[in-house]
Amino acid sequence: GHPEGFLTPRWAYFEKPPQERWPRITAKRVPFAEVRKHLPADTRAVSPEERVARVKIRQTHVQRRFQQ
Repeated sequence: GHPEGFLTPRWAYFEKPPQERWPRITAKRVPFAEVRKHLPADTRAVSPEERVARVKIRQTHVQRRFQQ
């Protein structure tokens, strides 16, 4: 339901490589119904129930980390 999003590249090196060796990032807009066609065949799907459980765990960790 989000009309737009963003991409934040992030990587780290012990020593900065030459620019020609930096990772390349590309994006392609596809209809939501076709997303799976553009992912590797072995990409695992997560059920809505699994997603809720994972978010709950992450929220619990954040609350524990930032409790006062």
